Amino acid sequence: MHVFKPFHSVPLLVLATYILTSLSGLVTVESGQYGTQIFFAVLILQIITFVLPGIFYCRLNGEDYIKRLNLRPFGVRSLLFVIPASLLMFLSNALIRLLGIYFSSGQYTPTVSVGGISPSDAIFILLVYCACPALCEEFVFRGIVLSSYRKYGIVCSVVVSAALFAMLHFSITDFFLYFVSGIILASVALITRSVFPCMIMHFLNNAFVIFFEDFLWQMIVRPKNIALFIFIIGALFLLLLFICLSHAEQIVYRYSSHIDEKENPPKREFALTARDFLISVLSPSFLMCVVYFAVASIIKL
Repeated sequence: MHVFKPFHSVPLLVLATYILTSLSGLVTVESGQYGTQIFFAVLILQIITFVLPGIFYCRLNGEDYIKRLNLRPFGVRSLLFVIPASLLMFLSNALIRLLGIYFSSGQYTPTVSVGGISPSDAIFILLVYCACPALCEEFVFRGIVLSSYRKYGIVCSVVVSAALFAMLHFSITDFFLYFVSGIILASVALITRSVFPCMIMHFLNNAFVIFFEDFLWQMIVRPKNIALFIFIIGALFLLLLFICLSHAEQIVYRYSSHIDEKENPPKREFALTARDFLISVLSPSFLMCVVYFAVASIIKL
């Protein structure tokens, strides 16, 4: 049983991570600098920003609360589901970026670019900038946030957790991209009943963005290529969506024979679900997150 109402307390937890994320941005790490000290500095910042507030929130809600956070092992079927789901997330990000460039006549700006690094530096990057954010952010957003809102229905939990996750990145222009990624990750967490597949997907996505995205986009983003690649990536996206839905159906069917009813809230009427969704997104603490996101995004610009 929650000590605090999730639609009041969870956004406050997320707001704390927003503030700590902004403060951690004041700690500058020079580009191209790798080493043990930087590794531990970034690791400590991630723990302070996400893990410690998350643990503190869990403690406030009682000893049994952490059992509801989907921190459970997952089977082979769930692991295999990670592959098409990760590709689906890659393609959704690419499609959103391409459509933005096509309709705005803009130019591609690389998110992160690394080159000429040694194998040891590559391992460092994988640990610090791929693994650490994946583990810490998924613990908060697909662990605590998604699970806390689950009692208000699947739609509410997925949409609210995805929106709060998207606002973490303080980018108005990329909000929809992160929002879609959040929906995919939340859906995977609900289907597999575990947050660990989401951690793997988040790690793979971070690695792809850092090591491969810039190289691929240099080939794609040319005036004559954009429309063609929108069609190709859109078709691949629909194909992978069909594959993911088929895998999801098999996983859910497998679980359905031995579901513990205590883990799943009873079905709710549409009116109650809609009411709870409106209460969640119009709560003062959620609106505080929206305001902070807007201000931080404008300052970041």
